[in-house]
Amino acid sequence: MAALSLVDSEFARSLIHRRARVVCRRLSDRDDLAQDLFLRLIRAQPRFDARRAPAELFLFVVVERGIVQAIRDRKRRHDRIPIDPSVVPEDIPTPGVDSIAIDLALDVAAILARLPAPLRAAAEQLKTHTKSASARNLRISRNTLNTRIRDLRMAFEKYRFRNS
Repeated sequence: MAALSLVDSEFARSLIHRRARVVCRRLSDRDDLAQDLFLRLIRAQPRFDARRAPAELFLFVVVERGIVQAIRDRKRRHDRIPIDPSVVPEDIPTPGVDSIAIDLALDVAAILARLPAPLRAAAEQLKTHTKSASARNLRISRNTLNTRIRDLRMAFEKYRFRNS
C-alpha cells in the first residue's frame, strides 16, 4: 500500500467505519468520530514508513489511538462540576416546585441518614465527583469503591421494596 493511498484505501475506510460503529451508539457521533479519525490519519500519513511496519498496522495504531483520545476528550468534557447554591445569582429563574422531586429528595436523604459512615461518605463523594476522583478523595481502591456502590444500590433497593 503506497503512502499516498493510505487515507483512500478500502482498508482504512472499513476500519474507521467499523470502529466508529462499535464505539458510538448515535449515528451523528459515529460520523463525527469517523471524520476525526480520517483527519488524524491525514495528519499522521507523513510519519508512515513502510520499512518500519506494514500500512495496515500503521492505520490500526493511528485509528486506535484516535479512539482512545476521543474517549478521553469526551470524558473530560462531561466531568461533573459541583455547583455551590450559595453562589447562584438570585435573578436566575428556578424551576417550579415539584412535589414528586421533593418527595424523592426527602427519601434519598432518609436513606443516606441510615447508612453506615463509609457508605454515606462514598455517596457524598459520588454526588459531585467521578469514580476515580471519589476513590482518590476517600483514599480507597476503585474495587473497594465499586463494592460500596453495590452496597448503596442494595440499600436503595431494600428501601424501595420496604416502602412500596
